[in-house]
Amino acid sequence: MSEKQPIISSQPDGYQKGPVVMVQPEFGSVQGKIIIPMTGNREWSSGLFDCTQDVTNCVMVACFGPCVQCQLSSRMGEILCAPVCIPGAMIALRQRLRTLGGIQGSLCHDCLVLNFCGACAVCQMKREMDAMGIV
Repeated sequence: MSEKQPIISSQPDGYQKGPVVMVQPEFGSVQGKIIIPMTGNREWSSGLFDCTQDVTNCVMVACFGPCVQCQLSSRMGEILCAPVCIPGAMIALRQRLRTLGGIQGSLCHDCLVLNFCGACAVCQMKREMDAMGIV
């Protein structure tokens, strides 16, 4: 790859004195846009029905599901009550977790899993966050 060349431009008077130097991102960029792969490169660290790996988590989700969902939302950097107040928030959180972790999947699969196996999906998400070190 060629060495990155700085782009020099001048601002109109009154904004800044002298030239502005901007450096384009190196890897995975085209005309200053960062390219992110659309598909993940790995599977979930645990299966959807691997609840026996963390029985305490399974019991917590079964008894206090909305509270656990809010905790996961907070761990992902979102507002605490998003899963309870925003329709589809858990789908968005699952998508975000898959993107951050490079996990394979699709929006359609996430919707089906959360609609038909919601508690198991929440347990799987918590196990994945623990494995990834998301606190």
